[in-house]
Amino acid sequence: MVGKLLKLFVLLAFLGLSQTSQADISEDLSIIRKSNQIKPAKEETAPRSKRHQVNELSLVLTSVIKLYQTLVSSQDVPACNFTKSCSRFSREAVQKYGPFHGIMMASDRLQRCNGFAKKYYPIDPSSGLAIDHPIEKYHLH
Repeated sequence: MVGKLLKLFVLLAFLGLSQTSQADISEDLSIIRKSNQIKPAKEETAPRSKRHQVNELSLVLTSVIKLYQTLVSSQDVPACNFTKSCSRFSREAVQKYGPFHGIMMASDRLQRCNGFAKKYYPIDPSSGLAIDHPIEKYHLH
């Protein structure tokens, strides 16, 4: 019997405290808001350059391309028709333009990297490979 009375007393005390504490909390919050001495930090007005922005997808894609260059491409015969290899071009495109445009540029480059397209590009005399447009000449809008 004493245990039940004690539980009832604790329950009533808790409910009573919760009612008064709500009023106290709202009053305390209004006092804190009025006397707030903390000033909000200034936001950066200049946007950060693309080079300093971290994009996880770009990081993953460039890592996969680097892994391909190190493990697969280095073991195979060089078969790219361009002076800057397609994997190097793709990695630079993803790093410079982000994952979406980088993948689009890499796809375009890979579709043009075949024996039939070589006659449409100037040939580098030292390597005998086709010279493609630099990455900066691509227009993606």
